[in-house]
Amino acid sequence: MRGTTSLVADLVLDARAAVGEGPIWDDSSQTLLWVDIPLGLVHRFDPRTGRDESFPVGQPVSAVAVRRGGGLVLALRDGFGLLDPGSRDVRLAVAVENDCPENRMNDGKCDPTGRFWAGTMAFDCTPAAGALYRLEPDLSVEPVLTGLTISN
Repeated sequence: MRGTTSLVADLVLDARAAVGEGPIWDDSSQTLLWVDIPLGLVHRFDPRTGRDESFPVGQPVSAVAVRRGGGLVLALRDGFGLLDPGSRDVRLAVAVENDCPENRMNDGKCDPTGRFWAGTMAFDCTPAAGALYRLEPDLSVEPVLTGLTISN
């Protein structure tokens, strides 16, 4: 066929993750951040060295974002967590859905104004069990949508 192009992908990291998701580029460190949800790991991959460093956060983690002041914000099973610069100690900043232990946070991203959006879902994917939340820079949380199944 005329105009057909073949692409070949190179494997740069054989991570063997259980469920690897949520890659984001950290401009300040020139590294790729990503999570392994069920293993509760946050990864930092350095393409210059090929080194992938991971650290446990103590519970399932489904998304990560870089904070303007340094450190990370995380979508954890129990809510929104913070990791301060240079630390490996995650603290739960805002609990979400304490009354729904069958749910966990799932997927999240920051918008251009610095708000972190993340949703919840049931571990067993029960229809309409999840919701979408918005974490403001002052750490207040607003529910935005309810009745979601998988909040990607």
